[in-house]
Amino acid sequence: MADTSLTSISTLFVLGRLFVRTKILRKAHLDDHLTVLSLLLSYVTVGLEIWAVQSGNGRHVGTLSTEQQSAAVLSTISGFPPNVLAYTVPKFAVVALLVRILHPGRVHRIVLWSLATICLVLVMLCIIILFAQCTPSRAQWDFTITDKSCWSPWVLIDVAILTGAYSAALGLYLAVYPATVLMRLQMNIKKKVILSVALGIGSISCFISIYKSTRLPSLASKDFTYDSADLVVWTVVEGNTLIIASCIPVLGPLVELALGRRVLSSTDRKYQKQSNTGGLRSGGIGMDGSRPMNRNGNVVGKNSTVIQSRHDRDDASSQEGITVGTAKSAHRPGGILRTDDVTVSFDSRSVADGRKKEGDGPKWDAFQSRD
Repeated sequence: MADTSLTSISTLFVLGRLFVRTKILRKAHLDDHLTVLSLLLSYVTVGLEIWAVQSGNGRHVGTLSTEQQSAAVLSTISGFPPNVLAYTVPKFAVVALLVRILHPGRVHRIVLWSLATICLVLVMLCIIILFAQCTPSRAQWDFTITDKSCWSPWVLIDVAILTGAYSAALGLYLAVYPATVLMRLQMNIKKKVILSVALGIGSISCFISIYKSTRLPSLASKDFTYDSADLVVWTVVEGNTLIIASCIPVLGPLVELALGRRVLSSTDRKYQKQSNTGGLRSGGIGMDGSRPMNRNGNVVGKNSTVIQSRHDRDDASSQEGITVGTAKSAHRPGGILRTDDVTVSFDSRSVADGRKKEGDGPKWDAFQSRD
C-alpha cells in the first residue's frame, strides 16, 4: 500500500530528527514531541486503514455482504479522527519550530498559535459532526437499526471543505513566512534559497489539501466503500508529507555528518582561493589547527561578528530588527544567526600566546539550538 510506504519514509525522517536532537545536539524541543505524536497518529490511521481494506473498503458496495459493508464503514469512520489529527498536529510542530528559530514578536506569536488552534478547532468540529450526524451514532455502520435520524451528509462535507481550504491556506502561510524573513537578512542568495526551501517545503501539503478537498463529496456517495477510498489515501498522504516537511529543517547536522563538511559555509568560494597576485586568502584555522598566512609571512586572523534576531522586539519589527552581538552569543538558544568573518593581517610574533578560536561558518545550531 502506498500509505504504508509513505509512513515508513516519514518514520525514517523522524528517526533522523530524533538522532540529531538526542545524539548530536542533545536537546529535544516541543516541535520534536509533536512530530512524534503525529507519527503515532499516522500509525494508528494506517492500522485502521488496513482493517478497512480487509473489510472491503475500496470495493463496490454491491460486491460486499451486509457484514462486510458494516465492517468497512465502521473501520473507515474509526480511522477518520486519527487521520485528520495526523495532518493537524504537524502544523503545531511547524509553528513551534518557527517561533523558536525566527523569534517573532509577541503579537505575531499569538497569531501563529491562534491560526494553528483554529485549524484544530475545525478538525474537532468535523469529528464531532461525524459521530453526531446520526442518532444513534452506530446506525451509520449497523444496518440492522431502522429507527434512526440522520442529518444530511452535506453538513459534514461543507465543514470538511472549509477545514481543507483553511488547512491549505495555513500550510501556504507557514511555508512563505520564513522565506520573507530570511530574504531580509544579509546573507548570500545560496543560503537564503537553501534555508527558505528547507523551511517552506511544507507548501507541498497545501496542494495535497486542495486536491483532497475535491474528493470530499464522496462522503455522500451511495457507493461509500468504493468512492471514499481515494479520500482516505490522500488524507494519509497529507499527514505524512507534513511530518517529512517538518523534519527536513532539523536534519542539517545529520547531512553535515554524512558529508563531512558544513553545508552552509559562510565564506564564498571565490574567497577560498588565493588570488594570482598573492593577496590575502580567506579561511580560518585549518584542519590541522594552523592559520593561513599572507605573502609577507604575517598570520591572517579572523574576527567573527554574530548577527541575530532580537528576542524581545515587538511584532512590527521583530523579524526585521537585527542586533549585533559578540561571538559569545553565537550559542544562544534558537534564533537565526549569521556569522561575518573579517580577515585581518597581523605579525605572527604578536600572537605567540594567542587564544584558540572557534571555527567559522553559520551554525546549524541556529535551527537546532541546544537550550
